[in-house]
Amino acid sequence: MNQNYKYENQYFTQMAAVHILDRYIVGRFKIATIIKHVGSYHEEHGGMLTDSGDLDRRVRNALDSLSLSGRAAEDYQDFWILPPDDQRILGNGKNWVYLYYFDHHKREAVSEGKDIWHCKIGSTHRNPGDRIRELTKGYPTAPTTALLFRTDKHEVLEKTIHRILELRGNHIENAQGDEWFWTNPDIVLEIYNFVIYGDPIRTEKHTEKHRYVESLLSNLRQRETK
Repeated sequence: MNQNYKYENQYFTQMAAVHILDRYIVGRFKIATIIKHVGSYHEEHGGMLTDSGDLDRRVRNALDSLSLSGRAAEDYQDFWILPPDDQRILGNGKNWVYLYYFDHHKREAVSEGKDIWHCKIGSTHRNPGDRIRELTKGYPTAPTTALLFRTDKHEVLEKTIHRILELRGNHIENAQGDEWFWTNPDIVLEIYNFVIYGDPIRTEKHTEKHRYVESLLSNLRQRETK
């Protein structure tokens, strides 16, 4: 039994599934493996299950909910990706637009009371992890990859985000390379939502869903600390 598990002695619910998926499972897995892991975790930590059909449905619904805020992403061939806490994956397509930064840049900004820092925004048709490792080879620390956008029009999306940030005066002129900007992941996520959904009303609805899921996750984490 685990005294820190808030769903001990409770029947399995979608909220329990969201809690387990968001906090304890990271990586790329087949949906059947995810369902098995979630059910096992719930039972091993004192929770109760009803039937396999109920478990399957609630885990799938939880994954769909998490995908709204980029905390889960459906992949090919019945796989899902569950990213680490500091990463969001959104969109569909074979190519990628990514945002990464180095933690010391963020720490410096926060210490100065700023909410923007050096962020690199690029694109690739390859595995983004491999591309980012290539770009940061030789650096003393690994970067934080905060955003991954899947798309079939990676060059168009990348340039669009670049141009918007340039118009706002956020381009860093003297950086190593021309893809560095004064920004943060939340700002770029808002730009992405506007670019992809076009209609501001639809963007607002999507953001409302995103905030609902983020609020749900925040409440779950607050419960953990009590």
